[in-house]
Amino acid sequence: MSNPLTIFLKAKKTYKLTFGIVLRKSIISISILFPVIVSCTDPFNPSVDTETADLFVVDGFVNATDSTAIVTLSHSRPLTSRGVFIPEKNARVMIESSEGESFSLQELDSGKYALQTIPVNKTASYTLRVQTASGATYTSEPVTVRSTPPIDSLTYRLSNDNLGLSIRLNTHDDTGNSRYYSWEYSETYEYRSYFNSGFTFENNQPVQRTAEEAVNICYLTVPSTRILLGTSTALAEDVIQGEELTIIPKYSPKISVRYSILIRQRVLSAKEYDYLYQLRQVTERLGTFFDPLPGEVIGNISRDGGSSEMILGNFSAAEVYEERFFINKGELPLDLQASPITKGCQLEFTCDIRIPRTTLQPPCVFLEDISDNAMIIEAAYDLMGKPYAYSFARDYCGDCRTQGGITTRPDFW
Repeated sequence: MSNPLTIFLKAKKTYKLTFGIVLRKSIISISILFPVIVSCTDPFNPSVDTETADLFVVDGFVNATDSTAIVTLSHSRPLTSRGVFIPEKNARVMIESSEGESFSLQELDSGKYALQTIPVNKTASYTLRVQTASGATYTSEPVTVRSTPPIDSLTYRLSNDNLGLSIRLNTHDDTGNSRYYSWEYSETYEYRSYFNSGFTFENNQPVQRTAEEAVNICYLTVPSTRILLGTSTALAEDVIQGEELTIIPKYSPKISVRYSILIRQRVLSAKEYDYLYQLRQVTERLGTFFDPLPGEVIGNISRDGGSSEMILGNFSAAEVYEERFFINKGELPLDLQASPITKGCQLEFTCDIRIPRTTLQPPCVFLEDISDNAMIIEAAYDLMGKPYAYSFARDYCGDCRTQGGITTRPDFW
C-alpha cells in the first residue's frame, strides 16, 4: 500500500485555530467592504505557526492475498520544510493475532518495515504494536481481514472534455458486504525518442550502435499518488460502475505507443473509508483561499497510556485483487492517436570531415566541436561506403532515457 500520509501539512489544531479563524473573518470583511475598497490590493498574510508540526504518522497494511505486511513510520513536516519524508528509524514493529501469534517486522530502509511471509487467518483479528527508538509505544485497534471481490472490467473512453483518455473501472459484490473500495495503480508505458540515434561516441569518434545499445525505445513505470475511493452505499446493490481512475492527456507520451495500467483493488471498513476520505480532503483540496477547513483526521492508532497525542495513521488488513490492462495506440480513437509534442528537436549537421578545417564550408559544425550532450543520429556515406558527415541533435531528442525511462523491456510486456 502506498503511503499518502507522509506529506501531511502540519498539526491540525494549530492550523484550524490560527489559520481557519483568520480566513473566515477575512472572507466576511471582504464581502462587506468590497464595494468600497474594490481597488485595494494589499496582500493578506495570515499568521500561521509553520513549525509546530510533528505528528507521528503510521501507515500499516496486511495483504491477505500475497501474505505480506508493510508498515511505514514517519513524521509530518511543517509548511516551511522542503523535505518530503521524515522517517521514524530503528523502531520495533509487531503484529499480533487474536489467536496468540506474534510477528516481528524488519526495517527494510528508513521508516519502512516489512514481513514477506505472514500466515493470514481470515477469521482472526490483527493488532499493530509499535515502539519507537525513544521508547514511546503505540497500538492499533484490532482489525479483521476484509474480503475483496474481483474487478469486473477495465475500460477507456474519451474524457468528458474530449482532450484525454479516461480509464474506468467496473466491479460489484453479490453478497453486498463490500460497499467501500479503494484503488491504487501503477502505469507502465512504451515511448520513443524523437530521433533514432544510430551512433555512439568512442574516443571522440562516432561508432555505429549495436542493437543492444539502442536508446530510442524506452519503458517507464509511474505509481499513482492520489487517494482513490469509491462507495456503493447510496445504491440498493453493491455496484461500482464507470469509476474514473485517471485521465491521460491527448499528447501524453503514455499513449504514444503502448500503455499498461496495473490496478489494485481492496475493500475498506466504513471507518477506514472515512479516515482516507478526510485525509484526501486535507491533502488534495486544502490550499486555496476558499477551500474548506480541514476536519479531524482520525485513524485507528493511539499512543499507549492514555496520552492525548494526536496520531495520523491507520492499520488495516484485506485481500487485494489485481488486474493489468493494455492499450495500443492503434486501438485508440483517432482523436487520441496524436504524437507527443517535442519542442526543439531539429537536426544539425557536421562539416564534411574530408575537407580541411581551414576551408570555407556551408553552415555546419565541426565534428570535434559537437557538444557532449549531443546525439549522433545518422551518417552520410561516400561511394566507398565511408561516413564523411553526420547529423546530430540534442540528447533528449535522440536518447529516450533522458525522460526517465529504461531500455529494458518489462517481463509482462
